[in-house]
Amino acid sequence: MAFVSLVFAAVWLDFALVSLVFAAFWLLAAAVADPAAEVAEPAAALSLWAAATWLFFAAVSLALAFVSLVFAAVWLDFALVSLVFAAVSL
Repeated sequence: MAFVSLVFAAVWLDFALVSLVFAAFWLLAAAVADPAAEVAEPAAALSLWAAATWLFFAAVSLALAFVSLVFAAVWLDFALVSLVFAAVSL
């Protein structure tokens, strides 16, 4: 189970990285919006909203990765306690 928890942590970290890439893309889109265009302000606002949304997803993914790492630590602790009991039983 510890291995499964570590895999989940890796997946959540990957989602966080992808979310950060999307957030960077939308921040770039907001930065290069044509200031002379009539739609520049709404487009920049939409881009900033999208970037904020992806940053939120990144934060949630990092939190879930942390939870998965905690579960991995708990499962490893259970394994260690089981090994100690097995050694004492011998």
